[in-house]
Amino acid sequence: MNDALADNFMAPLREAQGRLAQLNAEIANKQKELAALQGECAVARKAMNELGEQRIELQGAVNSNRALLSKSQTELAKARADFDELRKKVASLPTMGRARG
Repeated sequence: MNDALADNFMAPLREAQGRLAQLNAEIANKQKELAALQGECAVARKAMNELGEQRIELQGAVNSNRALLSKSQTELAKARADFDELRKKVASLPTMGRARG
């Protein structure tokens, strides 16, 4: 009778210990998964930082090229205006045919 009583008392305890061991194994697996994900996040974060630095460099180059383009467009507009003015002056000069006439 004592053995049956002990078994009745110990059976739930053994079940609980087995379940605890199972949960501990699951926790260990989840911790491994978490460590792997943290490693992947670190790699992704590093790549993101590098891309951010490259974006800043490229944005600087774009801004520089925009300024150069604007300067070139301004110079082109001035050259066209100078050319048009010169063309008007040339057109207003007397031609050889008119000069003789």
